[in-house]
Amino acid sequence: MSNEEQYEYYGWKANQLGFFTEWREAVALAISKDPKADRSTVGSMCYELLKKNQQESLRPQILQAS
Repeated sequence: MSNEEQYEYYGWKANQLGFFTEWREAVALAISKDPKADRSTVGSMCYELLKKNQQESLRPQILQAS
């Protein structure tokens, strides 16, 4: 998979989980701070961070429902 395909893949995954806009903004901010950064690496790191944050924010709601 090329770097561009990996980048698109993480964008697609972020969209599937409902945080594409946040992912796109996080990637843009990271790239603006380091223009030489690899987009696929930045994309995957931002995806993993946002996914973790989303899961942590859902945890209290799950505990309250049970």
